[in-house]
Amino acid sequence: MSRVIPPAEGDERQVWRGAFALTEPIPYVGVDTGVLGGKIRIAEWQDGKEPMLQVDKRGRFITNMAFANFVTAAVDSDDPRIKGSCMVILEKGDPGTFDPGSPAQKLVHQLSSTRDPIFNLKVPASRIIGGYTVNGDTLVPNFNHGEVIEAVFRRTRVTVALMSSAKLLSAIEPVIRYHRQRFRGGTSAAPGTPRYELGLQQKEDSLSRLADVWAAGEAGASLGFAAARFFDEFDPVEKAKDALFAEKGLRGPRAQMKALKEPSELAIRHLRRVREESGPHELPSDPLARYLLMDAEANVICPACKLWNTGYGATLMREAVSLMGGYGITEDCPGFLAQKWMDAQLEATYEGPEAVQRRQLSVTMTQDIFLESFKNWILENRAIAGNHPRSGALALADGMELWLWTLQYLMRTKDGAGKNLYHANRQGISFAMADALAWLLASRYQILDILRLEENGANHPSLGDELPGVLGFFNDLSMIQAVRAAGECCRIAAEMVFANIPVGSHPAPQDVSEFNALRTKLDLSLAGGRQARLRASEALSRISIPEALDYPQ
Repeated sequence: MSRVIPPAEGDERQVWRGAFALTEPIPYVGVDTGVLGGKIRIAEWQDGKEPMLQVDKRGRFITNMAFANFVTAAVDSDDPRIKGSCMVILEKGDPGTFDPGSPAQKLVHQLSSTRDPIFNLKVPASRIIGGYTVNGDTLVPNFNHGEVIEAVFRRTRVTVALMSSAKLLSAIEPVIRYHRQRFRGGTSAAPGTPRYELGLQQKEDSLSRLADVWAAGEAGASLGFAAARFFDEFDPVEKAKDALFAEKGLRGPRAQMKALKEPSELAIRHLRRVREESGPHELPSDPLARYLLMDAEANVICPACKLWNTGYGATLMREAVSLMGGYGITEDCPGFLAQKWMDAQLEATYEGPEAVQRRQLSVTMTQDIFLESFKNWILENRAIAGNHPRSGALALADGMELWLWTLQYLMRTKDGAGKNLYHANRQGISFAMADALAWLLASRYQILDILRLEENGANHPSLGDELPGVLGFFNDLSMIQAVRAAGECCRIAAEMVFANIPVGSHPAPQDVSEFNALRTKLDLSLAGGRQARLRASEALSRISIPEALDYPQ
């Protein structure tokens, strides 16, 4: 990776570029990251020398391949002397075939090089990512390809999620400009009149829908940047865990799971103690308990931001395009909104489509440590609502409480055939609950960002005396989003509880009364949502933007 860093002044070395060769088998691309077609064999293994490997790999839709000097390729063993799968580095100068392949005819993201490469190369075993050990006459990679891929995806998913949110936020100014200038040039829009100055912004609908776009963009950005910051903090904790396991000689999932049992109980006790004391707290000093607490959140926040930002973000990009009227379907639409809308569809597929993220969430969101943290977040939002009633924190807290009750109900309830309602193979239930959670998390981190803005905004040179007005506007956007998130959660929860009851049957009276009480409480917490929307709409009609475009067409 040091070769990828731009050279210092006077250093004439070439900058290397890499590509990640994963998807296969050909032609059934994108089937499953666990299904591999690339193969690795022992080419030479002389006594006292490093083994030489023969790698045979074809890729599909490999980004950056036209410029890559090296590739990290997922391969499976085709030799009894190599155990399992691994990721291996292939370089352009290695003996054999390093063919970038033909360009993929992409509909979107056309400025991104994408090709179908072919590799047949001989490389030293030191190219195995993470290294290897030799057990008798068998070469054993230290990490299988799935472990390496997951480490990559946990971080690159966040980047793709933020790309979609950036597109939403970049749509605000072009839409405002289009709406204000819509009637100019006509005989009925004289300068100085509301029709000339505001155009379509005289109408409530255009302002309200644009507020939805802006609120969703802010929520997605908050969720994405929270995930990025979280992984920065999590990296050293994860490395400390790996170092501790290596020091104790704990290898393999069984040995590590056994070592994590006691720290897991410690982490849960810590979370319960925090909830009882209702005050600020530090992470536990035990490094494994600290790791488990952060790992539980990482395993949820990463797929959630990818699922919500790109999935709902693509829907809102369509809304932004529609707000441009007929201009939105033309190639010269200001802000390239049509292209961004098409690109957003692809971003929903990058790094695993929605089903992959929902599948991961359906497993990780039911873990005990995460659910204990989630209970603390509910109390946290209730405390925020007491000091910031316009933020939407109360609606969010009630939505989170309803989600948690519904999940626990589904996990303990059986259908008419005696089978569990919540099960890995009942994705009509588990995936819907994953969607609801993603809505709630986006709103949570948006609210936390507003608190951060309130705390640090006065020190920002571009805000100064404007901070109270900015805070008011962003609180209104947060309320809009929290109300929408709570409403989505309520809709999904009601369907999960009542639509899963067989016709002619009735749920337990206690379950119905508990659910209805929570839903009624949630409904009441939506108070003020419409007023927040009206205030945000009024602000949108008065917000200042440059009169002319400040970016190229």
